Amino acid sequence: MNQKKKKKKERKRKKKKKEERRKKKEERRSKQGNQYQKQGNHYQKQGLREREREREMSFFLFGARGWTLIGAGLCTLTSLVTTARLLMAHLRNWSVPKEQLAIAIIVAMPPFYAAVALIGLIDARGSAAFFSLLEALKECYEALVGSFHSSLLLTSLFSV
Repeated sequence: MNQKKKKKKERKRKKKKKEERRKKKEERRSKQGNQYQKQGNHYQKQGLREREREREMSFFLFGARGWTLIGAGLCTLTSLVTTARLLMAHLRNWSVPKEQLAIAIIVAMPPFYAAVALIGLIDARGSAAFFSLLEALKECYEALVGSFHSSLLLTSLFSV
């Protein structure tokens, strides 16, 4: 009888230790940042892609790519608004048409560059050809702005 009680106590003690070890293991896993996922009665380590997706989504709901696109969109919008205000001011006070046309073409450069950069960041399917076309247009516009800038500079230097 005594032996049966001892065996019973030993089994209870082992069961209790096993339960404590299981609880400690769960605590460690929860501290590791949800790296393990419970499936049935056991835990399975999540795949690399799932963890990367969780890490990306954990950056305040949008992820790094989303915040980049939002920031680029806001900067593009800001450049469009400020350029529109400046161009409207030039159109309202159109007194020296040759110079003001050159200024208007030069001033329109930042929103154009910002829009091309934003479209490049979006990277939609099949956008490589479209982006290449925009890059070519950007290079042509840069040459046009350079020539207008030079002519404006020469005009202001020799008109004195």
